[in-house]
Amino acid sequence: MAFSHRLVSILVFLYNFVCAPLLFLAPTLLFTHSKQMILSSCSNSTGPSLGSSTRFSEALDGGNSCYNQRKALYLFAIFNIVRILSHKYERVFYKMNGYCNCAVRQYRPGVYLNSALAVPFLARQVCNAFFDSYGAHFFFVFTVAGCSFVLMLPYVRDMCFLVISVVKGASNNYYSTKGRLVSSVLSVTAYVFIVLINLGYIMCDMSPDWFFFGYPLQFPYLNFPIALFLIHQFVLNAHKQLPHIVYEVMEEDIFAYVIRAKCLNWADCHFATRIHPLLVRPSSCTFLQKREIGQRIKQVNSLNELEPWLADKFRSILVMSKPSYAVSFNNY
Repeated sequence: MAFSHRLVSILVFLYNFVCAPLLFLAPTLLFTHSKQMILSSCSNSTGPSLGSSTRFSEALDGGNSCYNQRKALYLFAIFNIVRILSHKYERVFYKMNGYCNCAVRQYRPGVYLNSALAVPFLARQVCNAFFDSYGAHFFFVFTVAGCSFVLMLPYVRDMCFLVISVVKGASNNYYSTKGRLVSSVLSVTAYVFIVLINLGYIMCDMSPDWFFFGYPLQFPYLNFPIALFLIHQFVLNAHKQLPHIVYEVMEEDIFAYVIRAKCLNWADCHFATRIHPLLVRPSSCTFLQKREIGQRIKQVNSLNELEPWLADKFRSILVMSKPSYAVSFNNY
């Protein structure tokens, strides 16, 4: 059983290790290796009488909108297809790890399709030439920028939430180790950087363009929402463990060792709370065994006296597992 669980964990890790970077880089990889096809289609539209070098130079000429328009349409299609695939991946990742039971993730899941992010880019590339007058051009740019901000609003809202939560957590000793605090701060910094940079590209097509070995590294060549999703989940994965409590449930005749956890928004977390039934039973517990359990014992008559989410977790644990913890908790 342990081997199969470990094998599944390794396969899941490899699946995430391969899929996440591939989905992040898919638009720039597909565009770079199919750019010649777009150039060829534009050069062929200039007519067969011109030489190949002349046709390619005209295709890339700023006055000829063929290349820019076809590139925009191609990138729009690629970005939407990749976003749909990555959204499926994000939903599987979210459910597979049990994050749907986490209180803070129920409040801020960070899972958005948002394939319309490429619409402002398409509008600028295709329609910009039709607004020549100053007033019309200003109105067009203002409208596109406003729509872009609305499309980016979910990520801006999550960015503000993560920054405020991490700052509050740092000031209230939420993080158990300095390493976890530093990694959370660095992750939130990366989140803010990605959001602001892409907000600038989407709203006003800011320059300069970034390249790495010939691959463009700005919107819409990168599927940046999947990077924001993974950073979002990593930051929210930090939970504060409270001092343990041993519950004695009289109706079920069990002792259970409970480590309650708080989410980053200080809500009780069903996902991170741990319950371990003890080997000893209250009906057969001796005085020495009860001393070994310790002083933090909370006695309840039935599970119905517990909070609903804790009672549900108790029931799932009792159904799925057998008692496995020996009585040796007096050191906690």
